[in-house]
Amino acid sequence: SYSRKDIRELIAPQFDEGIKIDSFNNNEVAFTIKQANDNVRVMEYNIQLINKITGKVDKSFNSLSYPMDKPYDEYRHYKFTGLSPNAPYMIRVFADDSMYNRSSQDIDLKINSGNLNSIIAPVDITGVAFGSAKTADALRLPGTVSLVTDEGVGYANVTWHVGASNYDPTVMTVQTFTVNGTVILPTGVANPNNVPLTTSIRVTVNKLIQSATATSQETEGENDSASMAIDGDPNTIWHTKWNKSDVLPQSITLKLGAAFPIYKVTYLPRPSGSNGIITAYNVYVSKDGVTFTKVASGTWANNNAEKVATFDPTDALYVKLEATAGVNGWASAAEINVFEASEIPTRNLMSITAPAAITGLT
Repeated sequence: SYSRKDIRELIAPQFDEGIKIDSFNNNEVAFTIKQANDNVRVMEYNIQLINKITGKVDKSFNSLSYPMDKPYDEYRHYKFTGLSPNAPYMIRVFADDSMYNRSSQDIDLKINSGNLNSIIAPVDITGVAFGSAKTADALRLPGTVSLVTDEGVGYANVTWHVGASNYDPTVMTVQTFTVNGTVILPTGVANPNNVPLTTSIRVTVNKLIQSATATSQETEGENDSASMAIDGDPNTIWHTKWNKSDVLPQSITLKLGAAFPIYKVTYLPRPSGSNGIITAYNVYVSKDGVTFTKVASGTWANNNAEKVATFDPTDALYVKLEATAGVNGWASAAEINVFEASEIPTRNLMSITAPAAITGLT
């Protein structure tokens, strides 16, 4: 038998908005859901990527709901990667409340078929290094753009007209510009509504660091190469060889887009774990990559907080961070950045304190 309260708690969570596809490319789909409403509490979402040919769940994951969070995260953003090209998929989202009531919603991913409805504009690109070549690859422009069709989603190759943009690779100050592109529809997608086959992307060139090398890097167990420390992603890391064949000290050297007066290096340790967190360091600078001068040294705490090393403004084309001590004998870094002396914050003079009076003179 059930009481009135028991009957109330048999109500499943309710979705009041459908799943929204945010972007789709060759092997990745990003999507958004609006969290379900529930008279008790939505505790967990189970999100599945179902292959419609085999009927099997190719990928799935769980995501907890936090309805007591302030502010409440009403919309959730997710992605699936590793999709097979041209395979038909369905995304299914289950919502479970604390009383094990369940509801679900689906969306079909019919890939590269149907009539074109719109072209999803690619996201802005920032953090491009000063002096980068005036090419699509050097500016990190995407090779494809996402499509929305009346049957699902898709992707199309794009040709970027970089040469027509106003970017000047010889200018060593921040530049923000737009690159226009022509979209090439894939076979299977028609355009009866004459949607303009054009797109554009906004690019900001504002990063001093152009490339990175290291005296030791792990590339066999996983890609923990030096470039991972300057890719703008804190979830990838540079790590010295796991087998410890390269004992400390070891270093990572950053090449800038041009010689700049610099005054600060920041070091962001790996976001999880502690192996390789640098606890003692030296910073060197060079104009030719051969002769280096030490400009800073010190110790850092063994935690995941960002670290800073500052020094007198010095012209440099190369910056070397040397790890003289690291957790468990390794060195690692999620992100390393260099700051130009022109970025030193200015302070307004408020007053001058008079020196103390001198007494007792004879």
